Amino acid sequence: MMKTPLPHFKPFRLITGLLLCILLSGTLNAQTLDTRFKMPTLTNNAYFQTLYEQPDRMLVISGSQELSGSTDLNGYSLVRLHATGSIDRNFKTDYEGWANKIVGFKDKSLLVIDNDNYDVVQLDKTGKVVNWTDISDVESILVLPDYSFLVYADGYIYKYNSNFEQDYSFGGGNGWLYVNGSIADMKLQGSKVILAGSFYHVGDYYYYGVARISQDGTVDDTFNSGDGTEDYIGSVSIQNDGKILLGNTYINWFDGQYFDGNPVRLNADGSVDETFEAEYYGHLGNVYQTAGGKIILTSDSWGEIHRLNADGSEDEKFPPIYFDDTNEGFNAYKVSGSSFVTLNGFLSEADYGLDKFSERGLKKSFNATLAEKGDVYALAPIGATRVVIGGDFSKVNGVPRNNIARFSSSGTFDKKFNPEDNGGVYKIEAFSDGSLLLQTDYEGMVKINADGSTNSDFEFENSYYVRSYWLQDYKVVNDKIIALGNYPANGIGRRNADDQ
Repeated sequence: MMKTPLPHFKPFRLITGLLLCILLSGTLNAQTLDTRFKMPTLTNNAYFQTLYEQPDRMLVISGSQELSGSTDLNGYSLVRLHATGSIDRNFKTDYEGWANKIVGFKDKSLLVIDNDNYDVVQLDKTGKVVNWTDISDVESILVLPDYSFLVYADGYIYKYNSNFEQDYSFGGGNGWLYVNGSIADMKLQGSKVILAGSFYHVGDYYYYGVARISQDGTVDDTFNSGDGTEDYIGSVSIQNDGKILLGNTYINWFDGQYFDGNPVRLNADGSVDETFEAEYYGHLGNVYQTAGGKIILTSDSWGEIHRLNADGSEDEKFPPIYFDDTNEGFNAYKVSGSSFVTLNGFLSEADYGLDKFSERGLKKSFNATLAEKGDVYALAPIGATRVVIGGDFSKVNGVPRNNIARFSSSGTFDKKFNPEDNGGVYKIEAFSDGSLLLQTDYEGMVKINADGSTNSDFEFENSYYVRSYWLQDYKVVNDKIIALGNYPANGIGRRNADDQ
């Protein structure tokens, strides 16, 4: 399963291929490419940043995706999918950044918040950049029904009309509304706007974590959330009756009441809804109400999706969805057809981290095979006939692998060799019996037997911490480990291969 990419070592994919050819083709000149070598296809499950569903039910997804199956995408930062999960080849974006947020705009265009300078960028319906605006430092955006829009940027809320001209009448003629803190989300509640994030002052009023304003930038002082919360609120979802579900958060206290992480719902006026009594689900992702009045809840802590009754109790008719593994950014997003899409959650080793479910809990037909190209950080020959590579990848030629793979000298992938997941692999040394010594980012130093099983007898001193604590480098010489470090010997030490 894909782990967080290693912070060091740039991927050298073409160089890796050349190294393999050089190492495995001793009779070839170093400048000659061995065309007989079968170059492997290494991929990772894509990392998804955010999702937007268009009115035609197509999904625009931002992230690190570069491949659809084994087909290169025209642009990897934004991809548009049909409702079935297949790639929309008519979406040929020239936007090369990452989108922190995507929202729909006039004439079927899109507004994205760019991840680099947090600029607002307008894309047309085919994904082409038509306006890279000078609106910058934007953390949150809300498009209003007339296609004017609000942005929160660097302590202030501003309003722009649909032609990107600032509305200076906003905020009582100031052109802005001051917020002491940050705003993570803005949602329409009827004609008013709910603000959520981490703040304690909006305009001339004290509000803590959640507040309400009018579309002209005046603070709605009838919204009474009391002492609110000092905990960060990452999103809000508005029910049909105006009640407010707080998501992407962990609430300890709200208006003097102790919740200890239990989900919180507010009445339409901002007060705590005392009728909502939900169990503990850890840190929450998105929480929203279904058309039938149920509540879909994402547990970020547990990597699970639950459905609640209107009063917050667990809906026993909905079997919770348990994910085998999740990455940062795991969440569920409501889409059309009483469905939701999950990002960065993996149901199995073969899953790509992008799935679709009905709100009854049934997995829907959805085949989005988005991935990114895998990175190779380490290579080691084993004798004269085999080579093993390590890095950050989850599939080799479409077969799930845990950041390590073995090949023959011709490049044939060894499907029988499949060590367990130890995280990213960034150094490999081979012993004469075909066993391997790995330096990994999750388990430290690990020894792998020739058949791929983990050598449980191997215990390298301070193994888990060697990457950052004391080990600078190591080498296997005559089946002995030569280690260079600054602790404990402040120099070079030699250890046996079986008792470290």
